[in-house]
Amino acid sequence: MIRLVRSIGVCCAVVSLLQGCGDGLSPQAQRTVTTPLTAEQRAALDNRGPFLSSLQRDRLAEAEQKQALAALDLKVLGIPQTSAALGFGFAGRREVPFHVFRDGKAFVYPNGSTQVALDVGSTRIHEVFLAGASDQYIIGASNNGTQMSWNADRTASQLVLRPQQSTFGRVRAYDFAATRNSSHLIQAVEGQGLERWSLVSGNRTTLTRIEDGQPRTLLNDSHSSRVVFGTQDGAVREWHNSHSHELYRHQGPVLELAADPRLRYIVSASKDGTVLIYERSSRTIVHQMTFRSAVYSIKTACDGRYVIAQPSVGHPVVYDTVRKLQRDYRAYSDKLVEEISVLCGREELLILSGDGVLSRWDLRLGLQRDPIKPFVGGRIRTIALHERSHRLALVTNLNRIEIWNLNDLSYITAPLQADPTIYRIKFPASGRRLLALLDEGHMLNMLVPTGRGLMYRFGSDD
Repeated sequence: MIRLVRSIGVCCAVVSLLQGCGDGLSPQAQRTVTTPLTAEQRAALDNRGPFLSSLQRDRLAEAEQKQALAALDLKVLGIPQTSAALGFGFAGRREVPFHVFRDGKAFVYPNGSTQVALDVGSTRIHEVFLAGASDQYIIGASNNGTQMSWNADRTASQLVLRPQQSTFGRVRAYDFAATRNSSHLIQAVEGQGLERWSLVSGNRTTLTRIEDGQPRTLLNDSHSSRVVFGTQDGAVREWHNSHSHELYRHQGPVLELAADPRLRYIVSASKDGTVLIYERSSRTIVHQMTFRSAVYSIKTACDGRYVIAQPSVGHPVVYDTVRKLQRDYRAYSDKLVEEISVLCGREELLILSGDGVLSRWDLRLGLQRDPIKPFVGGRIRTIALHERSHRLALVTNLNRIEIWNLNDLSYITAPLQADPTIYRIKFPASGRRLLALLDEGHMLNMLVPTGRGLMYRFGSDD
């Protein structure tokens, strides 16, 4: 059930089935059979303002609810699950919503609402990511060596990569990575192995034993024929034609790898507290960041111009590869950093801290701007940024979703409030819709509003 929350009160409309609403209506309205209001009738009631009977107010509210909900195109997805949700989002050219749980269950919603259950190949999933030229493959990766590949564009095409029925003699996988514009999956496996798997046939096409160290970390979005990986002993290497060579080295195990979209720079973080930026054209390390603690999170932004490193203890550090300048960005509070995003069109860094404050920094000048605070109160729990449209969606601890326009830092609307906890939100590449992950296996799929409108409440009993 979806309930509409208006600023002057609360009224109810069963929208999931669009079959009317009884709770909250006046006794007269519950006994009276009415027909939907015509446009002329609604306009007449609007003009009467406060001089309405309880029945007329109920009918006017119901008409407003149905019209606004139709415009939002809100869809409730999923059924109750006992396992925790591990991954969700949009996959494929048609931006199909999907939902993957830790116990291996997975679902897609091809028309945006109808649920299709996918095959279960592994009963313990550790990571979910997308692969393929149009992100059509949903990968359910497991360290036990058995991986699932679900095709969002063709739900009949579901593959189990290396099915292992027995616990004896299982092959353990340390890391997994998609390859650039191809239907291949790379796995780093025990026994110093690198494997290439076809997501079309489900077969392993290449296996190479790396004599110079155990591959532990893979660069996502490497070329299928040139895979960059990090080893347990600190080397960053490139695998090509079943052979590998060392590019450069840390003093400790490689924990994370990143690269810019054009693969000009490779960035690596090590357990020794260093982050190295390697320029492929000159084959040299062009910059080193040093931290007192290990760095597990690194990323590039704005076509590789900015390299962002977040240590396990401390504040994010950003290196500008054009200005050759490094800056330490202290969050608005002393709380731990939860999320970091970059708005490239405005060269702005967004840092969400653990106390729910979203601070803003000018990357050109290194100056702090006014933080973003929820328009309707509360603290920010999580955010989603759509770079092309400069839209920011945020979730508060009051379980409200707000939409902001970062071009002029204006609040657009609070389209929804939910009784169940909202954990995460995501935009698709087009930015036209928004997916909200709730507890107990549900998601909400809605159009992104472009202007102010009414706010909806999703009840826990719906």
